[in-house]
Amino acid sequence: MQELVNRVTSMVSQRRSKILDQLKQCIAFNTVNPPGNEGPLARYVGERMAALGATVDYQDVVPGRPNALCSFRFSADGPCLLWNTHMDTVPAGNVPWDFDAWSGQEHEGLVYGRGACDAKGSLAGMMGALEILLDLDLPLKGELFFTPVAWEEGGGKGTAHFVRTGMAGRRPTFAVVGEPTECNVSNAHRGSNRRLVAVHGVAAHSSDPDRGVNSIYRASRLALEIERLHERLRSKRHPLLGSPVVSVNIVTGGVKHNTIPDRTEMTIDRRRIPGEGPTQLDGEIEEIVAGLRIADPSFAYQLINLGMDKEPADTDPNDPLVQTALRLSETLNGRKPELIGVEGGTDMTFLTNEAHIPTIIYGPGDMKIAHAVNETVPINQVLEATAFYTVLAVLLLAGAAK
Repeated sequence: MQELVNRVTSMVSQRRSKILDQLKQCIAFNTVNPPGNEGPLARYVGERMAALGATVDYQDVVPGRPNALCSFRFSADGPCLLWNTHMDTVPAGNVPWDFDAWSGQEHEGLVYGRGACDAKGSLAGMMGALEILLDLDLPLKGELFFTPVAWEEGGGKGTAHFVRTGMAGRRPTFAVVGEPTECNVSNAHRGSNRRLVAVHGVAAHSSDPDRGVNSIYRASRLALEIERLHERLRSKRHPLLGSPVVSVNIVTGGVKHNTIPDRTEMTIDRRRIPGEGPTQLDGEIEEIVAGLRIADPSFAYQLINLGMDKEPADTDPNDPLVQTALRLSETLNGRKPELIGVEGGTDMTFLTNEAHIPTIIYGPGDMKIAHAVNETVPINQVLEATAFYTVLAVLLLAGAAK
């Protein structure tokens, strides 16, 4: 493996400028979700992959928001390796950046921009890796299927659509999801429940508040119980993902300064670890409300599923994909690798839980700054990821995975 790694890292170094230029071009496409507008970036990637010999199809998730499905087939038989990452980003926000959020500015070893690490660093790394992989001219088997997807932010609709419409008739053998892991190998991520709770009261004139029921007070009691739930969740732990967490993140209520509010809404985000069910938060809220009704029997509320849930996911650490990735990581950077867990949700959930594909998460950048002002990705990590993707593809498609 060392000889192959040396050859590939040398090629990555020689193509540094092109890899970074493609990253900056990807950042320059404003794909903030909503509305996403991934079409122009999908065509940019697709045209470059077609120039390398890929068969490219554009699969609309909804009109104007396509996945780019890029297939490189090396033989009629053999494994299928799936590379999956996403093109959309969260908004840049209202706080000024040190550099323009769409400039892809390079400064002190970092590339700045919205989506730089989440996940356009992975996207550019995979694009660069494909070019190097083909130039290696090695005897590979099977297929490499590269799928930059739309609409990952806010529920993973792009990958879900891809998986649920049959993956173009393929059954991938392995998958790599490009998300920021600081070039560490991850085989697990948390899942999520996101709910809106509408707490009801009774409107009245504020000159006589006892004639009404203040929904803000009721919602406040619920919010404090959610805080206590978060503390209780510390007693649960997953070896890679830590404890599950829950938080109240938006509260809105009231219509006028002199009216007792009859409706208050709050959004609650619950991050789940493997073993926690798909309606985990629903049951916890129902239990909390049952307790609140002891003191307030008329406590009324409505629970609304925001449609952005993701199931927690993990791949057996002894799976050949995971073990091959760990050996490669150690060879690349010379340090003993450790599996990590990703605290947020990723599209791995659809690949492992629905399509039953052994999957890892790997990419440049730090998830903790993924949605922050001045989002960056380290250049050295983009280059390391490019080498990792390339060599891993050789090992898996040449039958060297163990």
